[in-house]
Amino acid sequence: MMTRTHTAGHSETYFASPLLSFGRSRVSPESGAWQETTLTPGESVLSFPLAPLVIRPLSGGAELLHPGVVALPPRQRAYQKQCIDDARGEETDWLWLSPVIVSWIEFMRPEWRDTQRWLLRLPPVLLLRQRRLMATARNVTACLPGPESWQPVDFEEAALDIIATLFKVSVPVAMGTSTARRRLALRTRQYLCDHLDQTLDLDAIGRHIGASVPHLCVAFKAVTGCTIGQYSRCLKLCYALGLIENQRYRDLTAVALCFGFSSHSHFSARFKETFGCTPREARRLLATD
Repeated sequence: MMTRTHTAGHSETYFASPLLSFGRSRVSPESGAWQETTLTPGESVLSFPLAPLVIRPLSGGAELLHPGVVALPPRQRAYQKQCIDDARGEETDWLWLSPVIVSWIEFMRPEWRDTQRWLLRLPPVLLLRQRRLMATARNVTACLPGPESWQPVDFEEAALDIIATLFKVSVPVAMGTSTARRRLALRTRQYLCDHLDQTLDLDAIGRHIGASVPHLCVAFKAVTGCTIGQYSRCLKLCYALGLIENQRYRDLTAVALCFGFSSHSHFSARFKETFGCTPREARRLLATD
């Protein structure tokens, strides 16, 4: 099983079986040090961030991880994470995979062994399914009202279905592109994370990074597989989903304005277009109390 070295944090397990387990880890913002995860040979763990962080394998370069991107380190490779949100710290959903599941994934995607292919852009609908699985498991663990018919095998099947779908429809990040283009895309993604409350301004991004807008757009799409506008909208909605899941944020109009949407109706339409349900429906799906 995986082990983690924390200076100021903890991890909760919502479900565990010999095949897989999942839960949520948190590290306080006061901890600026790299947090290392070491895996037993043959195991791996998927990381679904709720807040932005930098992640790097011990034998490779660092990458930005944020909601909407999932990290799946190649087997038998330890990695480190460092939170970059001074207010929130690190908050990550994790899904531990046994050697049996890892072998199954390698059979489906043998190129996974390539260290440049371990970050995947998570489709929003799949992100909602992953968050709902976590919420359901939390309810069962806490003996809160929920789907009482769920048995351990149901959680395993739901998790495996998410994994299988992930590899079918997700888009790898930073595949087959030059280091210069990947660096431009990384800095652009960091800028988008830092300006979630603002409308998209390609000229401002270009000035900040020091690149022309046409060159920046070509490099970004080559690395991520989508335009900066598409990425920005999806990123904002993935962050909004996190606030909706947090039951303290009751005012959906405030959530919409927080991420630069002009109105609740505009936000709701984009949200439904992306996740397949309205913000209110998502709140009910993810309710934990």
